[in-house]
Amino acid sequence: MSIIDGYRCSQTLFTAVGLKLFDHLTKEELLLEDLANKLNLPHLPALERFLNACIALKLIQLDKTNKKYSNTPSSNKYLVSKSPDTLTGYIGHNSQSSYLLWTKLPNAIHENAPQWQKTFNTIHGEEFTFDSFYRDENTEALFMSAMHGLGLTCFPAVVASIDNFQQFKTFCDIGGATGCLAITACKANPNLQAIIFDLPRIEKHAVQYINQTSADIRNRIIFQSGDFFRDPLPRADLFTLGRILHDWNDEKCQILVEKIYRALPEMNGAILIAEKLLVEDKSGPVTANMQDLNMLVATAGRERTCPEYKELLEKVGFKNIKCFWTGTYLDAIIGYKSN
Repeated sequence: MSIIDGYRCSQTLFTAVGLKLFDHLTKEELLLEDLANKLNLPHLPALERFLNACIALKLIQLDKTNKKYSNTPSSNKYLVSKSPDTLTGYIGHNSQSSYLLWTKLPNAIHENAPQWQKTFNTIHGEEFTFDSFYRDENTEALFMSAMHGLGLTCFPAVVASIDNFQQFKTFCDIGGATGCLAITACKANPNLQAIIFDLPRIEKHAVQYINQTSADIRNRIIFQSGDFFRDPLPRADLFTLGRILHDWNDEKCQILVEKIYRALPEMNGAILIAEKLLVEDKSGPVTANMQDLNMLVATAGRERTCPEYKELLEKVGFKNIKCFWTGTYLDAIIGYKSN
């Protein structure tokens, strides 16, 4: 039954974030009538039923003595839009894009193709691009916020999985978006110089997030514009791919990792991949299988197993490849140019 009814929980959360419920409750405890006024909702019985559902999901709480509603500690941390750890962008992206794409899952299975055109009437050529993710400024900003929020929950564990991370001096995050992985890496290695390599339209987003960090961090991060399939890559001794390869088919992934291999120095060069790993028989974990289907409806890619990533990297010459299950939403795969 929990699988059948799962969408109800998602929609309750999506609606609460869309109403900015948690933003109002982080400022002060509120009575039902006051909260209704803040949210501009005229029907108290309907709002009360909705709030009861949020309480049942442990999203908010009610003081039965003074009859006032407030956020839970987790909601204050993850569901308030101005929180440094907010996941509201990720929730908004799922609500406004992913949830709708999933209604076309039967089509995606039948066609083996992403469903942006059928869902949003967008126009594509024969090859998948990220134009649909960036179809307007608001959607683009929401997607950036989504990836940043998710990265905050995963990238520290991904970086921590690397032995002797201090050996690296120059770092390039391919498709680095807001710089979340670059920021995390610079915090872990005080001598690291980082490059975010992404499309020109993404620079304004990266600058926004990087400027929120301390001077010690932001002074060691630069943004370099480019298309990682078409343009030359910067020089670095560690290249990272955070949720990039799962967007593309094997042929495209092969092209990209080979390009990275050629850009690395002969000694002490490495590639770090952050993706959710499937077990070898692809029967789990559930989060990886669900993300794999998300790639089916949204991109040209898929989730992979550790042996599949090893084969991909070994084909272009990487050695000493290791996979690390981090216990977070993303795992880590690292390979070296030399032993």
